Amino acid sequence: MKLSRGYLLLLRDNQIIWSYGQSTNKTLEHHFVGDYIYYLIEAALKKKEDNILLFEELQDSAEKDIMREYDMSIAYPLLVEGKPIGLMWFGSKLSGETYSSEDIHMFKILAPEVAVAVKNSLQYDEIKQFNITLQDKIKHATYNLRTANQKLKDLDKMKDDFVSVASHELRTPMTAIKSYLWLALAGKGGKLSEKQRYYLQRSYNSSDRLIKLVNDMLNISRIESGRIFVNLGKADIVTLVQDVIEEVKPRIDELKLSIEVDFKSKGVLAQDEIKPVIADTDKIKEVVLNLIGNSLKFTDAGGKITIMFTKDGNKIVTNVKDTGRGIDAKDMPTLFTKFGMIQGSYATNKKASGTGLGLYISKSIIELHNGEMLGSSEGIGKGATFSFSLPVYSEKLLRNMKDKLDTGKRDQTIGIIHTTI
Repeated sequence: MKLSRGYLLLLRDNQIIWSYGQSTNKTLEHHFVGDYIYYLIEAALKKKEDNILLFEELQDSAEKDIMREYDMSIAYPLLVEGKPIGLMWFGSKLSGETYSSEDIHMFKILAPEVAVAVKNSLQYDEIKQFNITLQDKIKHATYNLRTANQKLKDLDKMKDDFVSVASHELRTPMTAIKSYLWLALAGKGGKLSEKQRYYLQRSYNSSDRLIKLVNDMLNISRIESGRIFVNLGKADIVTLVQDVIEEVKPRIDELKLSIEVDFKSKGVLAQDEIKPVIADTDKIKEVVLNLIGNSLKFTDAGGKITIMFTKDGNKIVTNVKDTGRGIDAKDMPTLFTKFGMIQGSYATNKKASGTGLGLYISKSIIELHNGEMLGSSEGIGKGATFSFSLPVYSEKLLRNMKDKLDTGKRDQTIGIIHTTI
């Protein structure tokens, strides 16, 4: 069957969004009125027998006039799920014959297939356009995120710089104030009354706490900015711990506590089983000092602090256990956060005073050593155990850790500020 011409029109909201026409030997162009085409579709849908409009069978009517204007012989609406999406129509047969029932039946079969194909094509186009739009939005959002991230980095650097400068500026006068208060308390300025001594002692204690806070803030600023120098090397963790114990022994005796290193209990390492570790001895001493200091603060007179060593894979674990006030389970998540002072639990001892930064700094130092710090307690009144792991020494691992930390490019003068208990 040869036809004079054929057209396919697609509509959306009564508007023609796409059209294509073809005659026997060329592509056709025609300007259609969307309302006329939609009128024809509605007329076809109103027919009870079928939805085909056949020019020869129509009585004089508006739809026949429209078909005559566009030289349509037969028209069939394209439906998807009962909704019209366009119109397919053809001109007369080149043979001059009228359309037979077989021809009409063929159009009934063809039109739904064309409608489904058109729908799929439109969906593909919509998906493609959606992907293009989505990619544009993602690019725009990524740009905004990068810009915001850079601003946050700039603000964070400004914060670190401010903390560092402010801390340095505070530390010098506060150290001088503390020194003069110590001289006054030592009687260098003359004999003191009990009330004067009371006031000066409170001032001395407060200045000491403030200096510790300033030191902790400086240490955090150095760690978080990545400027701190880590001098990794081969270290004897047992000797390191014993050195710290000797340093704090006077304070331990003053508080009427006891401390021991346990090499004999079940599950712990004997002294000759403890291999050298990779560590910056100065910084790990600060960690041990901090953990023992915490136990001193939160353990009553007569209590005990025990240090044990265990092994976890290729790491030596140092455990500091006390018989102190313990930690409530709900407070465990805040232990290693900044200013993580726990009220009503671990920080109930009247000797407890601090910045809440010690554990955060200690954990950060251990993580610089590829280690892990953990805390545990069976509950209030049952003591607490803090542990940290350090890798067992090997020359190859030491080189890898130094390369990873890029220690050669860090300022070797920037370290951890020593704290006292």
